[in-house]
Amino acid sequence: MNKALPDFLATAQVIEQLDLIITIDTAVAHLAGTLRKPVWLLLPHGSEWRWLEHRDDTPWYPTMRLFRQPAVGDWASVLYAVLEALRLFPSPIATQHLNQAEAAMKLGQGQQAIAHYQSARQAAPNNPLILRLLGSTLSALGQSEIALECLQHALALAPSDPENHHDLGLHYSALGQAESAIESYERAIDLQPDCADFHFNLGNANYVLGQAEAAREAFRQATTLDPK
Repeated sequence: MNKALPDFLATAQVIEQLDLIITIDTAVAHLAGTLRKPVWLLLPHGSEWRWLEHRDDTPWYPTMRLFRQPAVGDWASVLYAVLEALRLFPSPIATQHLNQAEAAMKLGQGQQAIAHYQSARQAAPNNPLILRLLGSTLSALGQSEIALECLQHALALAPSDPENHHDLGLHYSALGQAESAIESYERAIDLQPDCADFHFNLGNANYVLGQAEAAREAFRQATTLDPK
C-alpha cells in the first residue's frame, strides 16, 4: 500500500473516488476533511483537544462525523454505531440529490430543495435520514401535514435515532404543540443525553407552557454541555 500511495497527492486521488471514508485519527482523516469528502472519524474516549467534547461534528471539517468511545476501551459501541450509520447511508444517486438539496437550501430555494429530497427518496424510499431531511424542510416551508408524515415514517424506521425524535419535536414546536414537542425532546435526550441542542429546545417548549423551573433546568443542562 505504501508503494501505491507514496504521498498525499496519490492518497488524495484515491480519496476523491470514494463515497465515504471511515478512519481513525490520522492524516487521512484531515486530508479527507480538507477535500470535503464524507468522512467518519472513530475517536477514543480521551481524544485530542481539537475534536472538542459532547458533539458528533467538528467546526474544522463540515463533512466529518465523529464517533466517540462512550468509555475507555469501548470500541464495540463505536463499531456498532458505525454499523447502524452505514445502514442509513444513502446510495450515490441519493447522495447526489441530497447534496443538490443542501445547495438549494443555502440559496434559499426551498421548493427546489424539496424536489431534490423527493428524488433522493425515490432512489431510497425507506432511508430514514432522507425522510427526516425532507420532513424538516417541508415543516420549515409550512407544509405541515406532509412533513408530519415524513417525520413519523423516519421515526418508525429508526426509533433509536435521537435526531428523528428531535426533529419531530421541532415540528410540533412550530405548530404550537408544546406538550407533544416535550415528549419528543425528552425521548431524544434519553437516547443522547449529551446533546446541548436537545436540552435547549426542551427548555423552549417548557417555557412556552409556563413551566419555569423545568425550563431553567433544561437551559442549565444545555449551557453545561455547551457553554457557548
